[in-house]
Amino acid sequence: MGSVSGIKRILIVDDDRVIREQLAWALSDDYEVHAEATLDGALDVARDIRPHLVILDLSLTGSPGETEEGFELLKRLVEHDPSVKIVMVTGSDDRERAVRAIELGAFDYYVKPVDLDELRVLIGRALYLQELEKAARGVPEDAIEPVRLGGLVGSGDAMRRALELAKAAALSAAPVVIVGENGTGRRRFAETIHRMSDRASLPFVTVAVGTLSGEAVEREIFGGIRDGAIEPGRLEQAVGGTLFARDLDRCAESTVERLRGYVTTGTFSQVGGSEPMRSDVRVMASMGSPMDDSPAASLHGFPGAHVIEIPPLREREGDVLLLAVDFLNRHSGLRGCHSRNFTRAAVRALLSHGWPGNVTELENRVRRAVLSNARGAITALDLGLVSKDEGGEQTLSAARHELERGMVAAALRRSAGNVSRAAKSIGVSRPTMYDLIRKHGLRTVNYK
Repeated sequence: MGSVSGIKRILIVDDDRVIREQLAWALSDDYEVHAEATLDGALDVARDIRPHLVILDLSLTGSPGETEEGFELLKRLVEHDPSVKIVMVTGSDDRERAVRAIELGAFDYYVKPVDLDELRVLIGRALYLQELEKAARGVPEDAIEPVRLGGLVGSGDAMRRALELAKAAALSAAPVVIVGENGTGRRRFAETIHRMSDRASLPFVTVAVGTLSGEAVEREIFGGIRDGAIEPGRLEQAVGGTLFARDLDRCAESTVERLRGYVTTGTFSQVGGSEPMRSDVRVMASMGSPMDDSPAASLHGFPGAHVIEIPPLREREGDVLLLAVDFLNRHSGLRGCHSRNFTRAAVRALLSHGWPGNVTELENRVRRAVLSNARGAITALDLGLVSKDEGGEQTLSAARHELERGMVAAALRRSAGNVSRAAKSIGVSRPTMYDLIRKHGLRTVNYK
């Protein structure tokens, strides 16, 4: 666990007055706490105070099964302030919804009934990582924050543009073509656009058109008639929802022509059939980076398509740690182990690696690290990376570590080893102070 400077603002959003009051009472000694019961009230407070962290109950209506208002508030809070950390509150049977919340941008979740010690650790870690994200990007406190859209995040101009286009596409019914190298997250963009659209509750169906050839891919998409039997295709499976065609640029022009015909007219015929069929399905497609400067030249003429270009991870230097933290949180949470972090050497290794496999490689490395390291901080060795900063020039992360240790030691010295007073003097909770003392190998007895 790391240092959290200054008094942080926490917003509690829960329709249960007793829970609001209990959490506010438990956290008010360490944080500036605000509490609201409704979506509109929470948004008003968030605009006024810009909280560092929000504790948000998924169900704001009093009914455990009704969570859409909670998800809507989550989306709007992240859109308003992408740096905010949101901890979702769920019931014991809400695991699937909790995972969806993390994919939409929540930091983590905990399950009722509330364990205050566990919640304090979770809050401390969230606020620490919030500062670490800023430090890793080398930006001041008041710098422009990265943009978040659902589970997607970006800080550079190219990625910001891609996320803005994705947000616009979510509000439209037009086809979408997502351009980028393998591993850049093209499918995740498509899924996010689908989840944020008015088709979110309807099917999202993927077909890997680049792995099939000839008639097989056309049967896969449009269905066909064989020996008098009708074989439905993916278009029929996706009725009302979205069809995502992967690697469209590897597909035969004849197949692309049929798909373009469907996008234009809303009708298609099965392979071997003659009767036109109508189906309401939104088409999205992915393709590799074009060879020239004009993406439209390689789009096979989808009429009125939103074209979104995703930059490779090697050109998104400021996003590597943001993504790594998101992936660590997601995969650790799925294993029931919330309080995880990267070692300083692991952070250096993450920032120095070239990422030829893009975002997919990063997520795979973090997932494997979580599986191989059940509880402790994730190391460079866990990630399969070699740190390049052993005994070399001091990095920003190393400098922060030294500063943090000095602050903790000085606080203990001023308080004569009293942990509670030392914690209060540097604006952290008592459990976080104990974590810092253990992290830096300090002993309170040496300051008494």
